[in-house]
Amino acid sequence: MVRISLVLMALLFHGTVLMSQQITVGLITTDSLAYDGYTLLAPIQNANTYLIDKCGYLVHQWTSNIPLGFNARLLRNGNLLRATRLNKSNVLNGAGGGIEIWSWDNELLWSFEISDSVQISHHDAEVMPNGNLLVMIAVEIRKKNVFEAGRDSSTLLNDMWVDKIVEIKPIGTDSAEIIWEWNTWDHLVQDRNPQAANYGVISEHSERVDINYYSTINRNLFRDFTHFNSIDYNPELDQILISARNFDEIWIIDHSTSTIEAKGSVGGRYNKGGDLLYRWGNPLAYKMGLDQDRVFYAQHDAYWIEEPLPDVGKVALFNNGAGRVSENFSSVDVIEPPIDEAGNYVRSRDSAFGPAQLSLRITAKQPSDIYSGIFAGSQFLNNGNVLVAEGVSGEIQELDREGNVHWKYVSPVGKNGPVAQGSLPGDNSIFRANHYSYEYEAFQGKHLFSSNVPIELNPISYNCTSKPIPTSTSEALQDLQSIQAGPNPFTDMLIIRSAVQCEYALYNVSGVLVMKGAIETPVYYVDTRPLTHGVYILRTSAGTHVETGLYLK
Repeated sequence: MVRISLVLMALLFHGTVLMSQQITVGLITTDSLAYDGYTLLAPIQNANTYLIDKCGYLVHQWTSNIPLGFNARLLRNGNLLRATRLNKSNVLNGAGGGIEIWSWDNELLWSFEISDSVQISHHDAEVMPNGNLLVMIAVEIRKKNVFEAGRDSSTLLNDMWVDKIVEIKPIGTDSAEIIWEWNTWDHLVQDRNPQAANYGVISEHSERVDINYYSTINRNLFRDFTHFNSIDYNPELDQILISARNFDEIWIIDHSTSTIEAKGSVGGRYNKGGDLLYRWGNPLAYKMGLDQDRVFYAQHDAYWIEEPLPDVGKVALFNNGAGRVSENFSSVDVIEPPIDEAGNYVRSRDSAFGPAQLSLRITAKQPSDIYSGIFAGSQFLNNGNVLVAEGVSGEIQELDREGNVHWKYVSPVGKNGPVAQGSLPGDNSIFRANHYSYEYEAFQGKHLFSSNVPIELNPISYNCTSKPIPTSTSEALQDLQSIQAGPNPFTDMLIIRSAVQCEYALYNVSGVLVMKGAIETPVYYVDTRPLTHGVYILRTSAGTHVETGLYLK
């Protein structure tokens, strides 16, 4: 009896904990120590992007015609940046090929395609302070050229794909100008072919990339040489941070160079041209360590920690742990690169890059409880906790530094859209999740739909409260007579939430009745797929007359 009482006390302290056998998606748990705000949910297999609050309720939505490929970001001006998957190339399984920018009101402002038989954009794009974008592009190098550059011919059966980074300036609605470019191919070293220009002692050229390196876990991926999967920009240092998955390393390069200087080893703020300024995670990649010295395993989402967080200036990432010798578990790892006041990375010539060890590692209480062999990301929050996104399973958790879970959410969205509570999408993978505080600039003057409705279909009722959603004097939807409807704009489905039973009618802007029915449940779903593009008016019979403008995208 005493044991049962202790369990009940623990659950009460924890806050909202959904314990039913039917809870498979959406909000799983939250408590008072979870960080309030909004989370951007971008399912990989779906073209929709969702903004949810702490309770898992939908507050905004964007709808594209193209699936994600792979990341989406909410920009400070309220626009949505998303990479798209065009499936026009076999590079990286066809992931990538395009970039889109959408307005807050779900209007496509700009789209650009980088996808043909010899190159394709992929994974992510970083917005710079000047509004330009840093984009990762995989480029095909013919097998003949790879062998001439010193690659061991026994380890390559086909052409090789090597990553480059370009800075582009969006122009108009579908064009861009290349401002700057850096290519891994310009910074190779090898010790197999003395006749090649890039011949040298690997351990003496840590600033260059060994064309013959591939780790054991990535052996089946050596055609995809580097496999960049994240990019971050530090405007103060004018440096770019790259996650090179197939090297189990992070790399830092100088952005202050010209494109010509970026091809060589001289020039730029740090006078090293486009050579690597810093690398960490696997000293074996430049023959300054052994395999047991490797710390990163197929890592993702490397970024500089920014103010006002306490570890500002350090580098954090999601260490997937694929191929980790001890056991399969993922962790959030933080390092503090040794750097002087001028932004130069300090290192003894006869040793690997420092630091000697991690500054911080965060895992689940039972480390194997969080594991994603591919995808995934992390984000440190202002309350000191860290948001962890397990890519494969679509799970998002907020952990404190001891590994305690304060918020957990499972994406309910698969390829065909949201599933009903109690079922599993099976294809609900996410690349990462991004959290935004209420004070984030993107929300100023914007309408967020206070639906109190989760994304999943047939949701259960549960008690959860989040900070009131900011409103705008020009908001299109209003909470009148206990009636709410959204999202706005809507596409395939309109959700009506009503505290009372009533009738509803939907009219087009010409006043023609296009749909009507009876609202008999607190949460009512209207299938709007038969409707054509346009603006619609919703009227209900609850109490006094309610009229709300809606828009079908």
